[in-house]
Amino acid sequence: TVELDNLKLALGFEGHLLDESGQNNNCYGAIKIPQTISKFPFDDDENDYGGNPSLPTLTGTRTIVSGKVNNAFSFDGSSYITFNKESNYDFERTTYFTITYWKKQPTNAANAGIISKRTSVTGNGWGIHTDTSGFETLSLTNTNSTNELVVRYAVDTADDVWHHFAWI
Repeated sequence: TVELDNLKLALGFEGHLLDESGQNNNCYGAIKIPQTISKFPFDDDENDYGGNPSLPTLTGTRTIVSGKVNNAFSFDGSSYITFNKESNYDFERTTYFTITYWKKQPTNAANAGIISKRTSVTGNGWGIHTDTSGFETLSLTNTNSTNELVVRYAVDTADDVWHHFAWI
């Protein structure tokens, strides 16, 4: 069982530095500004309340439980949500992105997926899951095993306590 609360995905775009009046008065440089693509509060439904909402479809069952922020969803291990605007989630390792969420996991559920956009379980794309050591893992894959970026939060968080994750 994995409980999720307040899942957000933002992709960055380049903007220019502005002064307090909103003008580019002798301000030099550029910044990366995140644009919210999806926001899933998981309070009472699986709807996307982000900047370009998708209409998700729930497969299996989920239970609404008390979350870190209002309510959360508890997934039973075989349930998942599919998004109809999946092209919204196209990005790779050179794209500025942010993914944040609260997660509570009572026991180690090795390879428990959180969110992913892949061609197959080991295929190209990206995903966040709990690895076999219980570590939260982000992977961005262009060619499996030869062109892959993997980042792990090397602490076992399967302790039945809410943990906040921010992948930037």
